Amino acid sequence: MSWDQKVRIFWGAFHLFVTCLVYKTNSPFTALSALAHLLLYDAMGALMCAVVDILGNFDVWKKSSIHLPFGLERVEVLAGFALSILLIFMGGDIMSHSIQEIVQVFYGDASHSHGHAHAHAHGSGEDGDHLHWSGILFKVCLAILVTVVSAVGLDNHTRISKALRSISSMPSILSNPSHFITIFFCAVVLTLPFFSAATRTTIDAILTPCIAISMCYLGWTLAKSLGGMLVMSFPGENRIDEVEAELMKLPGVVAVSDISVWQVHHSAWLACMKVEIRDDPDTEQRVREESSRIVKLVMGEGEDGNDIRWETTIDITRV
Repeated sequence: MSWDQKVRIFWGAFHLFVTCLVYKTNSPFTALSALAHLLLYDAMGALMCAVVDILGNFDVWKKSSIHLPFGLERVEVLAGFALSILLIFMGGDIMSHSIQEIVQVFYGDASHSHGHAHAHAHGSGEDGDHLHWSGILFKVCLAILVTVVSAVGLDNHTRISKALRSISSMPSILSNPSHFITIFFCAVVLTLPFFSAATRTTIDAILTPCIAISMCYLGWTLAKSLGGMLVMSFPGENRIDEVEAELMKLPGVVAVSDISVWQVHHSAWLACMKVEIRDDPDTEQRVREESSRIVKLVMGEGEDGNDIRWETTIDITRV
């Protein structure tokens, strides 16, 4: 491991530690618990990025084989997909408890209401007079700090921004929506001491489902994108007809069929096709070279032009 990779591993572990601190905060605010779940996703994502960087030191990670034609890099896509499903589950769990509390308010008896695992209220009272605000605010500020360092200092947003290509050109914080919503909701929690007890209760009741909805939406968006990679589909605009038209313009090409374009993982794309050419010894090599160039030109090379590796497989038949 390089020094940078060791720092990433350490910071990922520290991120998990801060998550535990926020989760164990003694307060009646369910929004803090919801933030802890969001921090957990951020921390696990940071650790995954660190582990993937370390595995990239080994040749087997990218080396192709008969059993693994694209190396082991697709394991990263599978791990990211699992994390996105976990994010959906956590968001849905938080939302279900929020709905349960609303139902209890309207139909339940206050004497029989019970605190669930996400409340963490230990006799602190709803008025907030006996809350240790200094400890709560310190932990929330610490959560903001670790999130900013992960996003900007360690650049842990890179892989998510690749999965969500529409935002990959945005600033570091915004390139990872998870980091952005974590910082935003933490900032809202920091304003709670300036409101009355009744207002704090209302803000908490609104903030918790908002966090849950954000987690579900982000998780669904990532799951859809990464799931498409797992089934080897192409997420962008379908321009296969344009590729076929350009290939038919090449000298010696008789017919083009069965063109398919797949996204293998974050940085690898695969194009397959069948091409019929005239029986000319010089035509085959020229068609192979031009076909690769045409695929890159028509399908695009990404926002920065360098983060996509195209591999073109051509089945040539001479007629």
